[in-house]
Amino acid sequence: MEMKQRVQRLIADVERACIKYKLNMTIYDGKLAFVDQESRHIVATWGPQFKLSEESEHGGQ
Repeated sequence: MEMKQRVQRLIADVERACIKYKLNMTIYDGKLAFVDQESRHIVATWGPQFKLSEESEHGGQ
């Protein structure tokens, strides 16, 4: 499966999960935020927990 198809499937899975659990997603403070549809409050945030290597940060130079 090529990259574009994998991304499209991931997006579809995320959309289905948000509908199932009655959540919306947004970006808050540089992280993904999950918003309860009824209360319209952020109930959780999720962000990357890794650090890029120096080589990646500087384009491999």
